[in-house]
Amino acid sequence: MGDKYVAVATIGASLLAGLISLVNLTVSKEHKISELRQTWISELRNDTSLLVAMCNNLSARYMIQINLGPINYWQFFSEHMDLLQKIDELHHRIKMHLNPHEHKKLIALLEDIESSITDAQRLGDCGQMAYLFEELNDNTQAVLKAEWERVKTGEPGFNRLKKIGLTITLISIFGLFMFFSMA
Repeated sequence: MGDKYVAVATIGASLLAGLISLVNLTVSKEHKISELRQTWISELRNDTSLLVAMCNNLSARYMIQINLGPINYWQFFSEHMDLLQKIDELHHRIKMHLNPHEHKKLIALLEDIESSITDAQRLGDCGQMAYLFEELNDNTQAVLKAEWERVKTGEPGFNRLKKIGLTITLISIFGLFMFFSMA
């Protein structure tokens, strides 16, 4: 009878050690994923705000030129090539941060803004440009909020492991209770 208790205790201890090891490994992994996701959120926020500011700056410069008199489209863009290059770089950096399946609307807005800043007629339409910038801000904020919620609640794998761990713990306690109550 004593050997049975020792065997059950040994098996229980090894199961518990394995479970603790699995939980610890998962917590470490999920913590790292959360850190990376927080960095991603910050980078996306910074890059998007910088893109909107630069595009807004380009649009304002174009409107000033239009108000000063006739404008040579190609001359304007050649004078602002450095700004256009920075805008293009930010545009592509932001796109690389996005998931093409999850963030289709945001990617479409980025494409619309890029085509707008290289089209003289669209660039000169202040109302349309302001609308695009506002839409980009709103959609980016929605993406950032969703990702922050994911960070707060934890990754899906971690949440599943918590539920499985709780279930195994409850079953183990029930099994031990049944074993000792029969003895």
